[in-house]
Amino acid sequence: MKYSVTLRYARILSEMFNTKKMTTSRMAVLILIACLSSKANGQVTGNTLFLAHYSYHNFGTYIGWLPASPESYKNNQTLDYRKWYFSNVHYWNSIAADYHAGNVTFHDTRNHWIYLSDDFEAPGGGVAHPIESGTSGRVLGMTIDWLAQNVYWVDEGYNWIKMTNYLRGGREATIVDTGLERPSGIACHPIKGYLFWTELGNTYPPKIERSSMAGANRTTIVTGLSDPRSIAVDIITNRIYWIDNSVAESKVESSDLNGDGRRTEVSQPSSDGVFDSISVDEDYIFVSIYSLTYEHILRYYSKSTTPSGIVFQYIFSSGIRVLDLCVTGPNIQPRPTTLPCDVHTCSHLCVSAAEGKHECVCSDNYVLYPNGTCSIDLNFLYPPLCVIGRAEAISVFNPSLLHAGVDGKQEYIHDFLSRTDDIITAVAVDTHSNFLFYAEDTRKSIFVVRLEDDQYPRIIHTYTGGRVDGMAVDWISLKVYWVDYLQDRLRVSSYDGMSTSVMFYNVDSPRALAVDSNARLIFWTEQSSPTKLVSCNLDGTNRHDLVNTNLLNPSGIALDHAQRRVYIVGEDSIFIYSVDYDGIEQVNIIGISTYPAKDITIFQDFIILAESNVLQPGLIEAIHKISGSHEGRIKVNTTVYAIDTFDESTQPIATPTTTLTITTTSPLSTTTQTTATTTPTITTTSPLSTTKQTTATTTPTITNTSPFSTATQTTGHATSVGANATQEMQSGNDYIVIIGGAFGSIALIVIILLIIIIVLIKERKRPQEPRDSQGLASNIADHYATHLPQAHSGQDNHIYESPYDLKPEPPTYESSIRTYGRNQATGESPYVVTKLDHQFDNPNTVALYSKSESVPVAVNTYPYVQHGFLPPQYAPEVQTDILK
Repeated sequence: MKYSVTLRYARILSEMFNTKKMTTSRMAVLILIACLSSKANGQVTGNTLFLAHYSYHNFGTYIGWLPASPESYKNNQTLDYRKWYFSNVHYWNSIAADYHAGNVTFHDTRNHWIYLSDDFEAPGGGVAHPIESGTSGRVLGMTIDWLAQNVYWVDEGYNWIKMTNYLRGGREATIVDTGLERPSGIACHPIKGYLFWTELGNTYPPKIERSSMAGANRTTIVTGLSDPRSIAVDIITNRIYWIDNSVAESKVESSDLNGDGRRTEVSQPSSDGVFDSISVDEDYIFVSIYSLTYEHILRYYSKSTTPSGIVFQYIFSSGIRVLDLCVTGPNIQPRPTTLPCDVHTCSHLCVSAAEGKHECVCSDNYVLYPNGTCSIDLNFLYPPLCVIGRAEAISVFNPSLLHAGVDGKQEYIHDFLSRTDDIITAVAVDTHSNFLFYAEDTRKSIFVVRLEDDQYPRIIHTYTGGRVDGMAVDWISLKVYWVDYLQDRLRVSSYDGMSTSVMFYNVDSPRALAVDSNARLIFWTEQSSPTKLVSCNLDGTNRHDLVNTNLLNPSGIALDHAQRRVYIVGEDSIFIYSVDYDGIEQVNIIGISTYPAKDITIFQDFIILAESNVLQPGLIEAIHKISGSHEGRIKVNTTVYAIDTFDESTQPIATPTTTLTITTTSPLSTTTQTTATTTPTITTTSPLSTTKQTTATTTPTITNTSPFSTATQTTGHATSVGANATQEMQSGNDYIVIIGGAFGSIALIVIILLIIIIVLIKERKRPQEPRDSQGLASNIADHYATHLPQAHSGQDNHIYESPYDLKPEPPTYESSIRTYGRNQATGESPYVVTKLDHQFDNPNTVALYSKSESVPVAVNTYPYVQHGFLPPQYAPEVQTDILK
């Protein structure tokens, strides 16, 4: 990296050699200045290794650099480490550097910011500017795309991968936000257009994944891992290197970019030290190691030998902890004359792609069009959001505000409904259909409203003398449930309120409620003696007491759907309790809140509590659900009575798969087995939606084993064994007839004609649809309706039936996911069909529009609710002393 002032003047000299006005005296002066500057700064040319480390001696973190060549240390074992940035307030745990721009990005895990340094050629290192705020504080890895000047980071707390342009700033995009449990390391190969990351796993095994730089074409390339913490890319040999630790062994492995050619580069017993961070250049593998004696080691391995041999090692004193490292250099980060994003039409972000091309990426919740522009409908509220109910208002804010290291957070909380008559005692949202339900205590009513602009709440139920403290939605069957604390009832209603009933009368002072639509379970608390957590199926069966809550006044419960856990809080205690769905485990205390909590919700790896105290009327606090550590808070000047999360991660939809196996015996076949895998796609609606569609795809696999035939046939339609034959397979008293050939075709035609006739008859008899003056009868989002599993009603446990018939099929929407080269017109992209359920599947890289519709004018404004918080720049304390 051109960090020395010598190189700066060398570039000036190079330009002056090309001018006729260059004089010998001016050249001599510049050379002298360059030499003196080089000596003063003590910098060297060649590859540079950056380190982030923490010192227990002065309780501060450092960002600095040292020569990457071990030749610099042959005659002197003093580490020539230049500490450029120092702070005893911040804690910098991840770094990445751009050789060509001369900048380093680093993450502050204490204040949840990402900084960009000034050019390291500047005397004193300059200042560091914030380019991202509101991380979870658990950013474990960063990487630089030096061609497009983008920085990527993995956030283990929020379980996503994000990126931004570190020189232009202003916009960010979520690249991957599904299927991540504990992302740890990240690296990129922008020349090939690849992004790599390690996943430590939890529910699923550890692995290494790869995608494009825009997050598309995601695939798993390495499995069979234990604890892959860090990863690096060798641009020259096109290989990836990673660290994998187990109880017995710590090792460095490598493979090609597809995960093939896997080999072990370095291996040692874990008792000798555990590998932590890794980086590579042309000749060496750089790793940081921490030992059981709490010593941290910097080690260089040679890549020319197998296994790799140690060529340099430095053992830090016991008060030094190496947090991260990265190496830069001209060959490690080669830069062509023409860059992929030199010429582009991207209105938001441009990322590198293979073969010198580029892709356009939009900020979250924007829609990308083929010409590179981004558009958003500002009439909607977009996830992720926390929805809170308080006195005379329902408000929303981005969950990352909890972790943002800024003052005055309350100004970033926006009122969605600010003219309610009294206290909002309960809230519940359906992310898929964009509905908000809430209970208002003065008017004793349950309201529903769309999370859109210019919408008006509608009463779906009114009660007398009660108080609703808990509410939840079944986002699959489209039902809302609530508990009445004073009337000891649990009620259920359709979304429009046209079908409301009491599910249970005999509930004892219930205050909290939660629903798992996929597991078809409902949970609530009862303030009996002792208080208890109760569960039953959504059809009302199998009601049973799960556990005693250990609380006098349980006020809120939340569900972790992936881990099948229930979290419980109460107004009489600061303890946060947790238990599994089945109540097999003992009730565990997983954390302690600052004040007693009135309600609880979950966003990714964090429990979010609405707390209250005499000294602090309202406090919203984020607590890590594994460690129980306090990791963010917002002080509110009014009491928050209810809270819920508006995000699809809190309302997952599972797709069931049914497998049918039939075994028969015939004189000609010893075993004939038919396996049919059926994945139904069901559109469920209520009177709020007028579309109903059921689609089933059946793929039978027929295996015929006999002395005469060993063939196996698989097809997407009914396939017969034998040509134009009708086979009867008998199992007990049941007969299954498979009709093949011409008979099958004729039968299929007859069935289709009958279906058409029935549909036409029903269409003629369909009643007039009632008008809905409230605007609530518009269709629930098509993407929600086209991928639901079998949906059940709250009482009858059957597929929900709508009183209306099928509407015409919606237009086919298509995607323009593609790579735009510099010499390609943006309108020449081949069309790729995509589903409308794109929001949680990387929406910002999918251009959705109907082929019959014109592309609308892009709206390049900010969403209605956005975290606009950014901390002030950081002026570092410069230190250039040598690390001992």
